[in-house]
Parts: sequence; structure tokens; C-alpha cells
Amino acid sequence: MNGESNGVPPVEALRQQAGRFGLILAVTGLPTGVLLWALSKGEASIGVLATTIGAMAILPVINVLAIVVEEVRRRDWAFMGLALAVVGLLGFSLVGRLLR
Repeated sequence: MNGESNGVPPVEALRQQAGRFGLILAVTGLPTGVLLWALSKGEASIGVLATTIGAMAILPVINVLAIVVEEVRRRDWAFMGLALAVVGLLGFSLVGRLLR
């Protein structure tokens, strides 16, 4: 069955798990950060919100990398090239922000 369970490729299963993790993180982390802020726990609030938002920002990168892996598996070089271009743009943007 070439590594697929229930007809879902392993990369797609991993991407779905990352999406579920992101949803759970958003539903719990954002309200927790706001609640801590309302309780005047500024440092804890900033930590929770920064961690939550940082993790949520990583999810699109995980999705694009999963697409790259899937396109390599399919040998669809044009779409793989486009996905790698998106990864490059994301990396360029991140490095630009970090160097400001």
C-alpha cells in the first residue's frame, strides 16, 4: 500500500495533523492570552500570545513544504518549482524582517 493508510498519503496526514494542532492552539492560546491580559498578567499574556501567533505563522510554511514533498513524489516538477518559489519568498520575507 506504499505507506498510505486509508488512502491518505503520509504527507497529507501530517499536514492534516498540523492543521488540527493549529486550530486547537488558536482556540485555546488566543483566549488564554486575552484572559491573562484582562487579569493584568502582562508578561504571561505576551508570552502566550507571542507563542500562539508564532506557531500559527509557521502553519502556512508547513503546508507549502508538504506540497513540495507531494509534488516531488508525483514528479510534477512545474508545481514543485512554484512551491519552492513560495518557500523562497517566505524565507526572503522572514530574513528581511529579522534583519531590520
